[in-house]
Amino acid sequence: MRTLIPALLLAPLLLALPLAYGEIITAQDGPSYVTIRVDDGSAVSYLALIGGTAFEPAAPDIKQRSYGFIISDRPAGFFAVVKNVDGGHVITTRTGPDQTAVTWFTGDARPAAKPAAEPEAGPPADAAREPDKEPAGQPAGQRDLLEATVLETKDEAPKPPDRTGRDDATKILEEDLRKLAEQNKNPIRKKAAPEEITIEEYKRQAANKTTGPAAPDDLASLVLLARVEHVQLGGSLTYEVLTGDGVGGQYSIKFDGTPGKGVPGIKLVGVVKDTSGKELNKQEGTTGKDGLWESEPFKPPGQKEKKKYSVEITATYDGDTPITSEIKKFFRTVADTDGVYEARPTASVTHSSTSLPVTGDGNLDTDEIVRAVIAKYKGSDGDLANIVYEGGRFVDRPGSGAAVPLEEGELRERLKGTGHVSDDGRRWDFCLSANVTLDASASTDADDDTLVYKWQFESPSSHLNLVDAAFDRDGPLSHALVNDLLLTDTRLFVFNLVVSDFERDSREELVHVRIGDDPNAAPILCDRP
Repeated sequence: MRTLIPALLLAPLLLALPLAYGEIITAQDGPSYVTIRVDDGSAVSYLALIGGTAFEPAAPDIKQRSYGFIISDRPAGFFAVVKNVDGGHVITTRTGPDQTAVTWFTGDARPAAKPAAEPEAGPPADAAREPDKEPAGQPAGQRDLLEATVLETKDEAPKPPDRTGRDDATKILEEDLRKLAEQNKNPIRKKAAPEEITIEEYKRQAANKTTGPAAPDDLASLVLLARVEHVQLGGSLTYEVLTGDGVGGQYSIKFDGTPGKGVPGIKLVGVVKDTSGKELNKQEGTTGKDGLWESEPFKPPGQKEKKKYSVEITATYDGDTPITSEIKKFFRTVADTDGVYEARPTASVTHSSTSLPVTGDGNLDTDEIVRAVIAKYKGSDGDLANIVYEGGRFVDRPGSGAAVPLEEGELRERLKGTGHVSDDGRRWDFCLSANVTLDASASTDADDDTLVYKWQFESPSSHLNLVDAAFDRDGPLSHALVNDLLLTDTRLFVFNLVVSDFERDSREELVHVRIGDDPNAAPILCDRP
């Protein structure tokens, strides 16, 4: 035999009537009461005092039904079925799987008492009872209205032949009255009765409540994982976040990580940006009891095939030892959301550079370099104003006077203050530079992503602080001025390039730039610090 469910509990299933959302429903029986508010058919708030125990929302969930709706708030231990009927509502509440359901009536919903019917002649006492038949498609066990407890099939001793349905109903009524009397002995009066609360006060109380479980006080570590998928062109983004304590646990295929035990009450901030870094959407939330949180849908603007966006998520734990964790995920707007868009970009570089001036026999063209030094400094140094280069030598021509040839030692003495002569004045110590152009236009990305260019000077170490670089991160062309070339005999300088599609980096591409010699090159002078 199956355990029988009282007809009073089954009654709400028999009618399918519309429910008006956005109203407050209140029922009271002595000091016990229940107040329910539903906004837009989804947001649920309630207050209840049942059996001397106060109930407040923890994580309520509403499920719409044709006859009304069901509220399930497992963390708080509160469940309710609300049926909209003519003249009011019928509310059936339960505060745990082992607790007896209580039925409440609002307005004119309470059914009128039916006159007692004459008992019908029953079968003989020794007649065999026909076993109860299961409805078609109904399992042996039956779920009650609140979907909280499965009533298992079990054998039931046959009732005495002289026991009627009226006797059963009378016993149930007496039991309910006994429990109600017990509740009234020690009522908890933490809140005013529902009829004493205005709508504005009710809203204020609901707004000040914490609707989710709190984070633990002793969290030692925080693991932050996120699941962000590509968006169908023209569609909206919804992403999921999981926070865990990182202690043990199994690998999560969905979140691609090992979170440990989920941590509730973690504050989250999610920001959607385009590849230029412009903020497009910002959402805030708090993880639920399993450490999970899901964003509201957001439709990225300017969608096109393979366009890339990022989601930057920050998780904050405000316990005894505060913890902050950050993660960045990428997604695209694509026609095929099952496609693979993870190709690594490829860096490719060409280069060019200026050369050092040399003579026909390959030696450094000292005369050409000295002429450049005199031209650069003669305006600020009166001793150089009259020095000219004539007939393959330097002379001093003061006004209309005769030209006076300058020997190399005297010439070095005159130029000693320019920084191109050794301290003792016995040799030339030129500071020469070369311009280098680096061209990464041939770099590619299989997904046609926008690339950024990350340059770096590598060697020699003697020139780490002697290269004036104008590296362009957003464009393929960059320039560098390599100073004091003669500090190294090899004149070989190495640059490094990595291109990125904001999600993945290419392999390093080393660029070896050798500064050559050219009889037609013009010297480029540098200043030593």
